[in-house]
Amino acid sequence: MKHRSLFVLTLLTLCITGSTLTAGVVYTLNTKEFQDMNAGGKMTVAIEGKDLHMEMQGQGSKDGSVIFKSADNSMIMVDHQRKQYTVMDAAMIEKIAGQMNKAMAQYQ
Repeated sequence: MKHRSLFVLTLLTLCITGSTLTAGVVYTLNTKEFQDMNAGGKMTVAIEGKDLHMEMQGQGSKDGSVIFKSADNSMIMVDHQRKQYTVMDAAMIEKIAGQMNKAMAQYQ
């Protein structure tokens, strides 16, 4: 669950700052676990126009993709291992963002 929370927080941050990133460029982030520096993963973010595609590999045991479609403000989360996907509409994304804002406010 820790990895999914980090994943969602990272995605929301990228969606918010996406307008400042350069379209048509692929960003690669290599992550390390603080408790086990041999563990970690790779996150690749591709931006095309106002759309975002993110691939995560080696984040715990979850490999997956997230696609943010700006046309309808929807997000598709793909779990490659389970061969499942989840579609979140704009209302659900706003609800999660509100919950994250409340949680982050507690740490300020």
